Amino acid sequence: MPTSKSAIKRASKRERKDAGKRASENSPSYNRISAIDPRFQPARFKKFADQLSRRHLSLLVQLRSGHVPLNKHLNRIRRAESSICPSCGMQTETVHHFLMVCPAYERQRRQLETQIGIRNARSIKTLLSHPKAIPYMFNYVYDTRRFAHTFKDLRMET
Repeated sequence: MPTSKSAIKRASKRERKDAGKRASENSPSYNRISAIDPRFQPARFKKFADQLSRRHLSLLVQLRSGHVPLNKHLNRIRRAESSICPSCGMQTETVHHFLMVCPAYERQRRQLETQIGIRNARSIKTLLSHPKAIPYMFNYVYDTRRFAHTFKDLRMET
């Protein structure tokens, strides 16, 4: 018995969706991204991402995946001699260190806490996945001047 054209299309779409899901779950970045956003929904993220400039989206994806021009990643790909934070000189410069604990950016972090609340500012999941917190996070990044050479002006209207 012949199958309808719409049933074939639905089955094909389902197969592509399942294959995409399997591919993303097998990705080396999957664990890092799912730790930041365990309920990651590509359609919801795409809707939000469409509102961002290319520069902002690029940095957001880099921060979420850990492939960002911070010394830990740069040292791993042999673009920096050390993985130590150049701003404080005390710890490995990771995304967590940069956003959450680097003493060199304490003033900027306090401002972020004032804007979005201490609880939200102390959650890397919120900073990198909540649409209302992300503009404030970009303003924090801009105020630190850490990526000024790479990304230029990252300020966003809040």
